Amino acid sequence: MLSPMQRYDAILFDLLTALIDSWSLWNRVAGGEEPGRKWRAEYLRLTYGCGSYA
Repeated sequence: MLSPMQRYDAILFDLLTALIDSWSLWNRVAGGEEPGRKWRAEYLRLTYGCGSYA
């Protein structure tokens, strides 16, 4: 069990489940449509490059 004071450097969650509008999220975080598209393309390359997705 985690302490209520536990801190995290990063949180990873699955954007491939389509539970949120991930295109808009990437664009917003990256600062625009073009950088967002590049970030998402790299994220997908890394994700699918890891092998089976279960």
